[in-house]
Amino acid sequence: MRIEVGYGLEGAITDAYSSRIINTIMTPEFKEGHFSDGIEKGTAAIVTLIAKEYNVTLTGVPEPVYQDQQGGSIWVLLFIFCILYLSFLAVAVVAGEGCFYRSVILWEVMVVEDLAVAVVLAEAADLVGLEEG
Repeated sequence: MRIEVGYGLEGAITDAYSSRIINTIMTPEFKEGHFSDGIEKGTAAIVTLIAKEYNVTLTGVPEPVYQDQQGGSIWVLLFIFCILYLSFLAVAVVAGEGCFYRSVILWEVMVVEDLAVAVVLAEAADLVGLEEG
């Protein structure tokens, strides 16, 4: 399943929005056998995005309800980074002080900083309504 976007609407209906509409609005309805509801709700989500892009007020079109299916993915990523961080910290402690130790500590500081930025960006994307990937 895919959403084909014509010229002029690429700004309103991005690939991220298309993916989110398909994965969190249409697919759950289709899996339950509610094909007409899936098409209607997907169309309503697309029309809502276009209306927002062109500052048009719609009446009679329900707000799209996204059913998040990947809510825990940021926590899996955070867990993996924590495991990596702890493994490098263990190597640094075992190696003792020296050039390797300082480079590992520097790497750990950079990873923690990058992880903090990644978490903030992921939360911001979630608030805006963008989907990962």
